[in-house]
Amino acid sequence: LAAALIPFLMPNKTGLLIFLLGFIFRGIFLSVSNLSLISMLRDLVPQEKLGAFFSRRMRLASGVAVVLSLAAGFFIDWWARISPGQEIYAYSLLFALGFIFGLVAIYYVMSLPETKMPPPEGSFIKIIKKPFQDKEFRNLMTFLGSWNFAINLAAPFFTVYMLKRLGLEMKIVIALAVLSQLVSMLFMEKWGLFADRFSNKAVLKTCAPVFLVCFILWTFTTMPNTHILTIPLLILIHLLMGFSMAGTSLASGNIVLKLAPKGLATPYIAARTMINSIAAGFAPIIGGKFVDYFSLRELSLSVTWQSPLRTITTQAFHFSYWDFFFLLAFVLGYISLRFLRKVNEVGEVEDGIVLKELLSDMRRDLRNFSTIGGLRSMIHFPLIGWRLAQVEKEGKMENSIKT
Repeated sequence: LAAALIPFLMPNKTGLLIFLLGFIFRGIFLSVSNLSLISMLRDLVPQEKLGAFFSRRMRLASGVAVVLSLAAGFFIDWWARISPGQEIYAYSLLFALGFIFGLVAIYYVMSLPETKMPPPEGSFIKIIKKPFQDKEFRNLMTFLGSWNFAINLAAPFFTVYMLKRLGLEMKIVIALAVLSQLVSMLFMEKWGLFADRFSNKAVLKTCAPVFLVCFILWTFTTMPNTHILTIPLLILIHLLMGFSMAGTSLASGNIVLKLAPKGLATPYIAARTMINSIAAGFAPIIGGKFVDYFSLRELSLSVTWQSPLRTITTQAFHFSYWDFFFLLAFVLGYISLRFLRKVNEVGEVEDGIVLKELLSDMRRDLRNFSTIGGLRSMIHFPLIGWRLAQVEKEGKMENSIKT
């Protein structure tokens, strides 16, 4: 609400200061409210249904975010066309709408049932220290901290890379981001069911390597400049990122809830949030310094074929600038997966089981899709027509029809 009122009540410099202060307080109170909400949901939702519940919650949130983000972007562009130079008032209107819908959300949160909290065991300091005294949870924190550091080392710069290095238009960048979100929504429910059926750790071991492969694929989008396969590679990368991030985001949150003792979810979630925030905060800063260092360095390998008629030189690989950056993120992410092996979760299965089940489910879904009357007719009509002609020639049409 304060952000919405800034253009009407305050000059530019004062308004900017108020906006920054509001952004800081928003972060503080949002961390408190999110911690309380997730802790309450942990006590309300049965443990064996955590994956299904939170996958549906994340899928709905992602769907709303995609639709409203696009709608807001088109609204601001429309406002800029009819009132050039007055776009700030369009943002004010969006902030005001956000305030109104936030009040609606608070109303529904207040109507939620709440389980009776057990009496605290010891002092505040003792409760806060409890997650760090849990060996299994410390192993999980080591993995989540290192994983989030590796991911946030590179992920915040994907948009910058596409705009500056690849020279793409903003509408293409937005379209790729929407594609990734849609794929994430498509697989969110599937990962939730697998997390409940097998384990969150099994989902992480399936999805995390796929996301790391995307870091390597980014390096091939230039060789050393953009090429004919740049756009197809970007599409593939965003498909894989949507597919894998759905599983890693869901499982990394749910495994914390599953390992947290009943009634002590709050300090465990707080510890996870603190570790993730520290990793996500420092990683982009270090990443920016790393990119600056390698901006004037490159490593390449070429293959040359020479004959009496001509000489052909092909670039085998070319690492420069951002490529070193993505390679470093891949290496750190791979190291973090070694820490995941030390995490123990009840019900975890052997490596590869989740991937086999996913492929089996996808084949089954395709078979179900193929039973649609029109599609099935298109597939079988030529074969049926040929077979009927053969039967008619043999004089067995009547028996065939009966059969």
